[in-house]
Amino acid sequence: MLASPEGARMMFCSRKMFPEGTRSCVTRAELVRPDPSEDGEVTGLINARADAARRFAETQQRNFGRRLEQLHDEGERRASSMDVRMAYQQSAPRGRPGDLFGQVTSGNLASEVDYGQMFPSSFAFGERQSSAAGTHAQGSGSSAYESSQESPYAIWSNGFVNFAEDSGGMVDLDSTMVGVSTGIDYRFSNSFVGGVGVGYGRDRTEIGANGSLSRADAYSMALYGSYTPAADLFIDGVLGGSMLDFDSVRFVTPTGLIATGDVGGTQVFGSFTFAYERRDHGWMVSPYGRIAFSRSRIEGFREFDAGVYSLAYGDQRVDSLSASLGLRAYETIELPNGLLRPELRGEYGYDFADRSSLLLGYADLSSLTYSTVPGRNARHHFDLSLLLDLRMSRGWGIGIGYRTRVGSGSRMSHTVDVRIEVQF
Repeated sequence: MLASPEGARMMFCSRKMFPEGTRSCVTRAELVRPDPSEDGEVTGLINARADAARRFAETQQRNFGRRLEQLHDEGERRASSMDVRMAYQQSAPRGRPGDLFGQVTSGNLASEVDYGQMFPSSFAFGERQSSAAGTHAQGSGSSAYESSQESPYAIWSNGFVNFAEDSGGMVDLDSTMVGVSTGIDYRFSNSFVGGVGVGYGRDRTEIGANGSLSRADAYSMALYGSYTPAADLFIDGVLGGSMLDFDSVRFVTPTGLIATGDVGGTQVFGSFTFAYERRDHGWMVSPYGRIAFSRSRIEGFREFDAGVYSLAYGDQRVDSLSASLGLRAYETIELPNGLLRPELRGEYGYDFADRSSLLLGYADLSSLTYSTVPGRNARHHFDLSLLLDLRMSRGWGIGIGYRTRVGSGSRMSHTVDVRIEVQF
């Protein structure tokens, strides 16, 4: 395809284009450049940015979602905590650790252990809250936080490190994602807890084997809250936004040069979860439904340092709208020096969002003449996760988990999740 504006006569010389060693010069009007939308390095870079935007939203939704699950238990909510996780592939959603102790207060198990001494920061308060769960859920009588004479504020923080591989496209994508969130919440009434938080994410994706690379940062802020309209029923929500920053290095296939670029973007994300939790004698079963969405806009930009092979990219929009139905269940087991909680979670999800096309062209042209459609995640997916948490004295906890995801098109992923938690 002729890749030159009409009338242009600038000379182009390159030894790389003529490996025989002869130096030849052609006019730009005579230069034929390939379709960049068919170049794996280009499409890999476009997909890497789209995947990073999705992961930024999912990571913050997951971090704030885990905190929202903690809000269901007043004792665990007050035990301000720091939670850091590391995982291979995408991290599985985690159940709230607060139930590990806050609800094991009836029957023989509670009578055999002095939890108030073993876990003074969280469980002793959770025991008082459990005995008044009915009146707390209905918004009548004295609330747990009133009876404790503690501040209605609580501070929390958690982090996430994810290593992933994706070989489903034209080139392999290997990524590392770091996401941290922190916030403060306040009990406004017996039935509502709300808060505000901030988050940071960093993604690094290696594209293929020629050195192409995408790096991205996200700075997020969100509002979140949990409402209890009736006993054992919870409605959770989070709504936030992010500022995105990308920079890239691309191997130019025809010449071996390296093209660089940087670009900004914005994002909004949110989720709404409806859950019912049934507890009795140390076990809990919770069916839930969730709607999650994100919309990201990556601004158009131009590459540098690759001469006439530098590309210009149009605005890139990345949307996600998913609905999920799930069930999680766990049982608490007494050990001599702590409590063990095995948890099983199954979730089916469907993504309604369609892919959007992206226009691109050579940077020295006045128009974007090529079009490509960024890859997307599987529309259907089923997640199955097995988690094992051990809570020890003085608020320390460790956990390990495994999750497998099966998506449409027979795509699978596997996750190992290791967790260390300390409450203060």
